[in-house]
Amino acid sequence: MAEAASGTCRRSRRAGGWPIARRRVRSAFALAIIVGVLVIVLFIAFVIHSLSRAELRLTTGFVDHQMAFQLAEAGLEQALFALKSDLATNRGLLAAIEGETPTEIDFGRGVTHELESLVESPSLGDVFLWARYDPEQGNAPNIGDYRVGRLTVRSQGVYTNAQGYQARRQVKMVTKVTGINLGIVAPDHGLFVRDPLPVEYRVPSLAFDVRDFSVMGGNAYLENGLHAELTEYLMNREFRPMKQVGFFDLGYDTFNFFSIFNGGVNLTHSRQVEYKANGITRKYYKFQGLRSIFSGRGAYRAVEEDYVPEVRARPQGYDNRDINLFKPEEYRKVSNLVLNPQSNLEPDGDPDDNRYFVDVFFRGPGNSRNTIYRNVLPLYGWGDWRKVPARWSTNPTRRQDITNAIHLDGVTYVHGDVFLEGWYEGIGTLVVQGNVYVGGDVLGLPPAVTGYPSLANLVVLEDPAREPFGGADRFNKTTGRVIFKPHHDMDFDRRRLQFLRELTPNLDMAIYAQNGLDEDKTSILDQFVNMEIEFNLTGEMFDFQRLPHDLVIYGTDPKDILRGIAGHRGQTVFYNPQISSEILSWEEET
Repeated sequence: MAEAASGTCRRSRRAGGWPIARRRVRSAFALAIIVGVLVIVLFIAFVIHSLSRAELRLTTGFVDHQMAFQLAEAGLEQALFALKSDLATNRGLLAAIEGETPTEIDFGRGVTHELESLVESPSLGDVFLWARYDPEQGNAPNIGDYRVGRLTVRSQGVYTNAQGYQARRQVKMVTKVTGINLGIVAPDHGLFVRDPLPVEYRVPSLAFDVRDFSVMGGNAYLENGLHAELTEYLMNREFRPMKQVGFFDLGYDTFNFFSIFNGGVNLTHSRQVEYKANGITRKYYKFQGLRSIFSGRGAYRAVEEDYVPEVRARPQGYDNRDINLFKPEEYRKVSNLVLNPQSNLEPDGDPDDNRYFVDVFFRGPGNSRNTIYRNVLPLYGWGDWRKVPARWSTNPTRRQDITNAIHLDGVTYVHGDVFLEGWYEGIGTLVVQGNVYVGGDVLGLPPAVTGYPSLANLVVLEDPAREPFGGADRFNKTTGRVIFKPHHDMDFDRRRLQFLRELTPNLDMAIYAQNGLDEDKTSILDQFVNMEIEFNLTGEMFDFQRLPHDLVIYGTDPKDILRGIAGHRGQTVFYNPQISSEILSWEEET
């Protein structure tokens, strides 16, 4: 029995006891594998998540820093713009150029205001600007009157993301700045003429054409003198109230009835009248007193005497440096823009510039009296009346649209002829080696529109290549002139009522015309054209017979304009900063 029981027990272990243990071992091993796999999966997920967050942080940081960098770059561009156009910033740079001293230039917070549009919220981005001007001693070229310095501008862009993280990037730019003396030619003079021959004004006998020429401000200088016959009109209006002549004194030509009402050369409003040789005199008939009526010697005697007591000689005269006048090559070297078209007379010109010179055509009433300006650079500052808001009760004109105003900045040099008319804005010098045809008003935009006064200095120089008789021939000049050539414009206003507006042109600028001011005498309205010049008229030659019928020069002091712009305290020079297009360096700072 015992053996039988023992055998049964052994069979029982072989049949079921050991397989159960093995299954348990296998289950534990599988569980360990599963746990291990889960751990690995969780680790991989954690790594992927961490890498994703790191990549997100890096991407976000890269975007934030790029935003800061773009703000800094935009800040540099805005700084350059402000240095050219913002009056407060520009004034600081002008003072540094004028004083030739190292100067820190301040930028107002309003300069960077426009940059807020670069970010989604203005509170997230900011730009800080610094600039410094350092004069370069001994490096200024010995041409003209201008100064060279180095301008360093730093711009820091700051961008704050939604989580409050700030990214900062800073960029530095270094460039050269040239200060050009834009003082107008002969700024203290309303009239300045260096004619090699004495200027003569004669009262025409028995003629309707009695011209009126007046200088209302500034000094008058006629290098080789002026001998002017006075009209009775001028005697009555200016000299008799001043008690410089007797009550019964008469003008020089007593047979011209129209001289009672018009005509004469009026320099009585000039602060000072100067000459180098031959004197400045007036001619008139002086009454010899009541006794002379019965004496048989004649009641009147022709006399010639100093024009006004303020007439004085200036033996040394004026040279070009005294009056801010430079040579053509000097103007060309310091110009912001040079247009030099190629032609038979100028084979070395730039053929690409030829496209700017065209024929300008104006149609007259009934297709008559059409006017053409041949091969000119059109500087036409009038706009289009169609852009003016329409009202049934008004007659919109080109003058009311100022969007086409001519922009002046620094020195512009043109080798060729120019057609000039309309609005302009800015302060600058237009140098033309050729002729300038003026078609009508040339007006500076009012400060209420631009924020600052405008001042144009027109310098018209002779082109030796176009002078058929050479530079020594005084009487046959073909270039170096300002020519007033009036025209109709049937599209100047909607109702076509202002096509005669060119009869009273107002030239709001200072003019140097080397070979004089001239009027196109082909106009049938020649006897009715009156012209006004705001600042001054200067040149080398003068012919009363070629002027508009009545010409008034107001002689406004340009220093009043420059003083308002740059605080110049009355200097006759005005250094306009020209920032070089050649950047010396543009780099990011750590």
